Amino acid sequence: MTDKEFNIQDYLTTQIDRMLFLKECIKQDTGDGSLIAAALKDVVEAAGAAEIAEKIGMKERNLGKALSNSTSLPFITTLKIMQVFGIQLKAKKLKEVKGPKAEKKSNQKAEKKSDQKAEKKSDQKAEKKSDQKAEKKSDQKAEKKSDQKAEKKSDQKAEKKSDQKVEKKSDQKVEKK
Repeated sequence: MTDKEFNIQDYLTTQIDRMLFLKECIKQDTGDGSLIAAALKDVVEAAGAAEIAEKIGMKERNLGKALSNSTSLPFITTLKIMQVFGIQLKAKKLKEVKGPKAEKKSNQKAEKKSDQKAEKKSDQKAEKKSDQKAEKKSDQKAEKKSDQKAEKKSDQKAEKKSDQKVEKKSDQKVEKK
């Protein structure tokens, strides 16, 4: 068995495969468009460059040339290829457009939030530990009280017994006389 290099085109055999692959590459692109351009090249080659070129109104040679230089793939060509595979670009408002300063500020906010969360967790742990100590102390006090009560009761019993013995001896002395 020979080792064959992995080729994504081997797995892009249906129109649905190609469309899903393009959609995923669009999601995963870092923002420079290079992943999208590479994915377009892969799906065009998998589907057959001649057929795609015909569908978008280009010569196969020109399409191949445009795809080989993925960093300067004309936007209109990109749109036409995507339409062939059932993908349409839609404008979607981003939550916030961030420049380097805004991104740094956002990172600082996230870091601060993370620190606050960690501090809150630490405070909760300390509070829990404090509550456990207070509970333990309370339990010890209750146990001590209970021990004292038992000791007092025991002392009272012993005193009562002692009193009874003394009384009994005293009664015996009186009887002897």
